Amino acid sequence: MKLPRGELMSSPKVLGVLMLLACVAACTDSDDDEGRSSGQGGAPPASPSPTSMAVLGNPATLPPAVPSGFIVTPTTVSIAPTAIAFSPDGDTLYATSLSGLVLAYPVLADLLLGAPMPFLTGLGMPLGITATDNAVFVSVVQNNSGAVLRARDENSDGMAETVETLLEGLPIGRHNTNGLAIGPDGMLYVLNGSSSDSGIRDEGGPAETPPFTGSLLRLDPAASDLSPQADMVAATGFRNPFALSFVPAGHPSLPAGELFVTQNGPDGETYPQADGSDLTRPAGEDTLNRMAVEDSVVEHFGFPWCIYDRDQGGLMGVEQDLSEGSCHPLTTQAFRDIPGQAADAKPIALFGKHVSANGLDFNPGGNFPAEYEGDLFVAEFGSNPGSDFAGHKLVRVRFDESGEVMAVEDFLSLPAPLSLAFRPDGTLWIGDLSGLIVRVSALPGP
Repeated sequence: MKLPRGELMSSPKVLGVLMLLACVAACTDSDDDEGRSSGQGGAPPASPSPTSMAVLGNPATLPPAVPSGFIVTPTTVSIAPTAIAFSPDGDTLYATSLSGLVLAYPVLADLLLGAPMPFLTGLGMPLGITATDNAVFVSVVQNNSGAVLRARDENSDGMAETVETLLEGLPIGRHNTNGLAIGPDGMLYVLNGSSSDSGIRDEGGPAETPPFTGSLLRLDPAASDLSPQADMVAATGFRNPFALSFVPAGHPSLPAGELFVTQNGPDGETYPQADGSDLTRPAGEDTLNRMAVEDSVVEHFGFPWCIYDRDQGGLMGVEQDLSEGSCHPLTTQAFRDIPGQAADAKPIALFGKHVSANGLDFNPGGNFPAEYEGDLFVAEFGSNPGSDFAGHKLVRVRFDESGEVMAVEDFLSLPAPLSLAFRPDGTLWIGDLSGLIVRVSALPGP
């Protein structure tokens, strides 16, 4: 997503949503399609193959504000939250803000958020956060580059006493350094967006800096003052990879430790060319990407040579501009800046154009009904004013027994959901850029 600067949802809309969320509505699921996905990584065939309808989201549909069988509770009004994360014990919720803050909220009675403490202040565009038992990691803009900070609350007063720079110097532009998470290997994984819109020359931002723009990096969380190195890159070929979630241990069908990443597709804007003409680039869909990160193979998801459109190539992708390089097979230019072994990879689901698929997390169980066990939930921030309506909701990604995507279904409407996180008790908490943090829980059983 490209975050709006200083332009939040209007207060009447927020009040209306609060009124809706205070109720419990009766409704039915909006999408019951089932099927199997195709094209899950590996080298693509020479020509695109059909894409199952089951792996396609419905960008223009709008589900109810309160899904059937659930209660949606406003927990607090926050300052334009961009990312949220719980402490490992679930007692504290950390929220980054467009205003340059990290706020630490105590969780009260497992239901609401208490008065926040200013854990960190004066940050540049904090968009990602994750917490361990002894530190909080935040992605920011620092010295005109992407950076990752490590902060510690040494005396348990809710404010960080020590702040260290783990990494600085990531190239940024149109997009910034985004989500981060600790992997099962104990390493810190960090997403960095593309610097331009199309990924071609300087269209919509500074020219790309491979292999660091549009990439996933693997870092030692105990390190300090790192600068970007090519051997840190764990995956690449993204446009704007925004958030990431590892498959938890005990998942009913997916291998524990695999990584899922949301990606925002190109906007389809018009750019002046060297000959004086204007060229409109095609828009691409937002995607869900799956990868293994425990090996040394760097997976390349195709951008800027491949974009994804359900009407052209589907999950196999289609050339954005054949004169710049092919998608089938992926041009050798894609691998020239990657040390070691690399592989062509493809997304496993398409969400639609301009939905801005961002935060995601797996349901760990413990609260939602059994049929939701292991499902992946994704926040779609939504389209900008003046463009075709899309997103502004949460979607539920379901998997079959073999781990293939079985369906992408609408779940819940909100004005501008940007981040989400399951608490250890299995309840789902959502940060909405309009200023809301809400909690979703199952209705008590009989």
